[in-house]
Amino acid sequence: MIYRRTNSNQKPKLLMGSKAIHRVKAVKPREKPEKNMGIAVSNREFLTTIFPEGSDNLRCWVAAFSDAPTSKNKSKWTGQAIEARDCADFPQANAYFSISEFDLSKKPIGRTVDCFHSMNCIVLDDVKNGNLSPSWALETSSNNFQHGFMLIDPITDPELAKRLLEAIRDAALINQNDPSGNNIVRYARLPVGLNNKEKYSQPFEHVMHIWKPTLRYSLDELIDGLKLNKNKILYPKETNNIYDSFESFGAGVDVAEMTRQILNSERYYEPCLKLTSHLIGSGMKPSAVIATVQGIMQAVDGKPKDWKNYYDLINDMVVGAAKKFDPNRPINEATGEPISILEEFKPFDYTTTKLTAPRYVIDGIISAEIFTIAGEAGVGKSSILVSLAAIAAHICPTDHELKPKLRRNVVYMTEDPEQVERILFAIQKHWKTDLSDEEVRERFTVIPVHRSKKEVLGELISEYSSTKGRKQVGKKGTVGVPALFVFDTAAATFSLESENDNSEVSAAISICKKACLTTRTPLWIVAHIPKAISGDQLKGVTARGAGAWTGDVNGTAFIGKDDGDTNIRYFWLGKRRFVPSFDAIAFDAKFDSTLVEDELGEAVEIPYMYGELRKSSIKERIEAAVTAKESTLRKNIYYAVLDANDKDQPINRSAVRDIVKGAAASVTQMIGTMIQEGTLIEYERTDKCNNNQKKALKVARQVGEKS
Repeated sequence: MIYRRTNSNQKPKLLMGSKAIHRVKAVKPREKPEKNMGIAVSNREFLTTIFPEGSDNLRCWVAAFSDAPTSKNKSKWTGQAIEARDCADFPQANAYFSISEFDLSKKPIGRTVDCFHSMNCIVLDDVKNGNLSPSWALETSSNNFQHGFMLIDPITDPELAKRLLEAIRDAALINQNDPSGNNIVRYARLPVGLNNKEKYSQPFEHVMHIWKPTLRYSLDELIDGLKLNKNKILYPKETNNIYDSFESFGAGVDVAEMTRQILNSERYYEPCLKLTSHLIGSGMKPSAVIATVQGIMQAVDGKPKDWKNYYDLINDMVVGAAKKFDPNRPINEATGEPISILEEFKPFDYTTTKLTAPRYVIDGIISAEIFTIAGEAGVGKSSILVSLAAIAAHICPTDHELKPKLRRNVVYMTEDPEQVERILFAIQKHWKTDLSDEEVRERFTVIPVHRSKKEVLGELISEYSSTKGRKQVGKKGTVGVPALFVFDTAAATFSLESENDNSEVSAAISICKKACLTTRTPLWIVAHIPKAISGDQLKGVTARGAGAWTGDVNGTAFIGKDDGDTNIRYFWLGKRRFVPSFDAIAFDAKFDSTLVEDELGEAVEIPYMYGELRKSSIKERIEAAVTAKESTLRKNIYYAVLDANDKDQPINRSAVRDIVKGAAASVTQMIGTMIQEGTLIEYERTDKCNNNQKKALKVARQVGEKS
C-alpha cells in the first residue's frame, strides 16, 4: 500500500487505485550511529530522478508493507502504479520500486511485461566490488549493497532489456539464486525503508552510501563498462548482424571537443572511443594512439573514482579500432599493433633424416595432446581416469607396468571433488605408493569445477601450466614436463548454450587448443555417450553432443564394461594420430569400505571403488565378452537340465531351447559341446513317450553353483 505525506505533521493519506491494502505496522528500526546514516535521499527525489515526468499515461510502480518479505503472501507484493512525485518515505516498512515504467493505456494495468513501457535503470544485488561506478549504492542489509545504474535513454524494447539482464546474469554480476534479478519488471529497494527479513535478528534501515543523480550511462557504456557480450545483447540469436561499436567514428570527429569533454570530466567513454577510432583511421600507429589518449586522461584534474575504469578500457578500444579499420591483419591483443603475417605463420622446423619420438602421458597409448574421453553415465569414468592420472603423476608402485618415463603433475577439475578424494585415498591405501599425503597433494591438484567461459579456461590452462609444470633430468639434460589437465566433465566445465552446437563447441576447443599448443599441455576432456557400448561397437561411437567434441581434438578414447563381468572396465583408443604400442587398458574394479566420523562424531561406513590397471587390447575385450556370454549360456543350460532332473521330468534338447534365452542355433551348439565334453549326458528313455521324445538329457557333473 502506498501513502502520500503532505507534511511532517499530517498522517499519511491512502492513495487511490490500490486493490490490495497492506497497512504499515510500527516497526522500530535498528539504531545506527551518526556516522552510518549515509546520504539523505527521499523516495520522491529518488524516483523523480530515475523516472522524469513524461507522458500522462506513464507511471512507476511501488510496493510497501511491514510484514517480513516472503513468498507466502503474494498479495502484499502487488503494489500499485503511481507518479514518481507522489511517492512517500517508508522508514518502517519494506519499500520497493520497479526498475521499469508502465503504460496505463494498456489494460489490465499491472506490473507485467504486457504493460511494460521502458526500463530506466538496472540494479545489481549483493555487490561487494563493482567495476563500474554506480549511480547509487544502497546498503540493504549489513554489508550487502544494491548498485543502481541509470540509463541516458531508457530501453523501450522489452526483448533487448531481457537480453541485457540475461547477459548480466551470465556474467555472474547478480545473485544467481535470485530469480527477480533477470526480470525486466523486477523490484529493487527504495532508499527510505527497512529490511526485516526473518533471517535477521533486527530490522535493518536502508543506508544510501553513493548518490550521483547526474551519472547516467548509454547502453554501449553500460555493456562495455560491465564487460558484457555486446553482440549477444544487441542482436537476437537468429540474426547474423555484427554490432559495430565504432560505427562511423573513424572520420569527422572533432578532436578538440572530445579532448575538452575528457579534461572537464563531462564524459569519458564516448570521447575516448571516438578519439581512438579517429586516430587509428587516420593512420596513426596503435601504440602511439594508446599513448596519446592515455596522456589526455592522465591530464584530468581531480580524477573521480570511476576514472581508472575508463582509463583501463583505452587499450581494448585501440585493439578494437585496429581490427575495425584493418580487419584482415592479425592484431596483438596486448599492444594493438598489427602482427606480421610471417610472424603469425611460422614454418614448422622438421627434418627428413630422423623422426621425433611421440610425447606421451601414458607411454605407448595416450599421447600428450587433447583427448576427448567418453563413457556412459555410471560406468566408472572418474575411477579409471583419476587412477590413470595418478599413474601419470607417479602416484603408483615403482614397478607399475603403466608408469610412464615422464612424471607430470596433474590439475584435475571435477564436479565431485569428494569422489576424487575417495579414489586417491583408495590408491594410497591399496597401491602402497610410499608417498606422503603432502607429496600426493603436490602432484595431484583437485579443483571444484564450475561452468566457465572458454576464454577463462584457456587462461587457466596457461596459468597452471607455468605453476604446475616441472623439470626432469634426462640423458640429454633437463626436460620441461607440462602438467596434465583433466576437465571432468565437459558439461560441468564449459559454459555453452548448447553442447550440440558445432560452432560453439569448436570455438571452445579452439581456445583450449591454442593454450595447450603454446604450453605443450596435455588435456583430457571427459564426456558422456548416449548409451552403453561394447568393444565390437567402437567404430560407430561418438561423444554425446556436437561432432566437434571428437572431430576437433587430437584423439578420442572410450570407457565401457561387459555385461558378463561387471567388475572389469576397459579404456580403449578411438581416433589417434600415432601408432600405439597397445590400444586398451583393463581396469579390474574392486570394492572396499572404511569407517569415518560424521559431523556428529559417530562412526559411519563409507564404501569406495578402486582397481588395478593393466595393459590390454580391444581383441582381449571382445574375447572376454564372448567368453562371458558363453559362460552365461552354459550355466543357463546346465540349470535348466538340473531343475528338470530334480523334478523327475525328462527334458530333451527342444525343451531346453524353449526354456533358455538366446539364439536357438547358439543354444543347440552349446548343448552339443556340453554333451561332447561330458557335462551333460543324452540317454534313451525307457518310459512311455512319443517317438520324438525318446532321448533326454541329464547332468553328469556340476559346472557352477546354482543361483
